[in-house]
Amino acid sequence: MEIRRNLIKTWISKSKKGYETRDGIGGDFQFAEILINCWISFEAYSCLKYPREYVGQRINDFCQDHKQKYKNEFDELPDDLRSNVKNLSYYQIVDMRPNHELDAPKQINDIKNLSNVMGVVYQIRNNLFHGGKDVQDMKDKNVIEHSAIFLYRLLEWIFHFEGYLP
Repeated sequence: MEIRRNLIKTWISKSKKGYETRDGIGGDFQFAEILINCWISFEAYSCLKYPREYVGQRINDFCQDHKQKYKNEFDELPDDLRSNVKNLSYYQIVDMRPNHELDAPKQINDIKNLSNVMGVVYQIRNNLFHGGKDVQDMKDKNVIEHSAIFLYRLLEWIFHFEGYLP
């Protein structure tokens, strides 16, 4: 349990460092790195809190636990969380993994619906890890940036609330 708590803190602090220094100097991979670091932190958190075998189940449990608080407090959440989820909602996200070209694209239809938003962020994460998102392509770069900032600020907010961060 202590190992997972340390993993949560380690990887969210790496995300924070990337978030605080996002000035373009990190190159095209900068936001992808923030998203990857956030996802590792989320995995450590979700495995600790929701001991389920599949990540999809842990995402569902996470959304179930936090959906009401997220929806109720959305207007008070950090500006960049709200602006990045809004910007992300303008994109349709295609599943870029091999043999998934016929799947319907995912899109955020309600920025206050945590399940909808996390489903899209998870698809972007999958595309980055498995499907060939190109960090030099402007659309892909924007989608990765918006999802990275959203996920970092969301996890920071939840981890503070739950006592994982000071």
